[in-house]
Amino acid sequence: MNKLLLVSTGLVGLLFAAAPASASGVVGCSVPGCSGDVEATGGTTGTTAVGNSGSGTLTITGAYTTGTLIAGSQSGASGTVTVSTGSLTDDAIIGDAGTGTFTNNATHNVTGNLILGNQATGNGTYTITGNSAQTNVNFNTSGNTDPYNGALIVGEFGTGTFTQGLANQSDPGNQVNDAGDLILGHQGSQSSPPVTDSVGTYTLNTGTLTVGGNIGVGGASTANKRRAARDDRHSHTTEPVTYVHSRGVSHGRQQQFE
Repeated sequence: MNKLLLVSTGLVGLLFAAAPASASGVVGCSVPGCSGDVEATGGTTGTTAVGNSGSGTLTITGAYTTGTLIAGSQSGASGTVTVSTGSLTDDAIIGDAGTGTFTNNATHNVTGNLILGNQATGNGTYTITGNSAQTNVNFNTSGNTDPYNGALIVGEFGTGTFTQGLANQSDPGNQVNDAGDLILGHQGSQSSPPVTDSVGTYTLNTGTLTVGGNIGVGGASTANKRRAARDDRHSHTTEPVTYVHSRGVSHGRQQQFE
């Protein structure tokens, strides 16, 4: 069985960090398809927090658009999001300071960044399955001020796990299209003690992974709006490749992505 497994432990003391995200509004379920602690403010340009301070779930069966989606906002909170049918459009943080779980069985369009495990206590898990499922991480061309743009970051300061396709390889048609950079284990805690490293794991069981920018392990993302004009793409399907990074020591065959 062919698989791609990418594992990275982040570096310590890098310059850029994603700003902690939060949401405010009426506590309770305020979005169709939700239960528990789900808060939505600001309409299609606002914030949807699934599990802001408690536990919440959100299931998408139609078309839903929000400015920023956060699953597992505060430490101790947990949020579960499932795109069952239809589509979700957002800028997403899965596992901000809490625990976030995201399952995409349909279409997930990200404008900006998709971050798993944002803060040191954050733990984000993302799974895409289904022959027609797509996760598209696109550039934000409307005044983006983040140090990254169009990036898929698996483990910012926390722990991120991305799984593409079913382990039995029955859904080869799924796609992950990342316009910017794919970064595994991006940052490390700058406090000492304790010093904690981020951890990022990407497992490709089936489908196609296309990265328009760089594939990086343990380093700062270089994705920005200028990269939108470039046409250098890394595309990879299911040849067996393992890439491991731990404390600045790299092993594996990165050239398989080129």
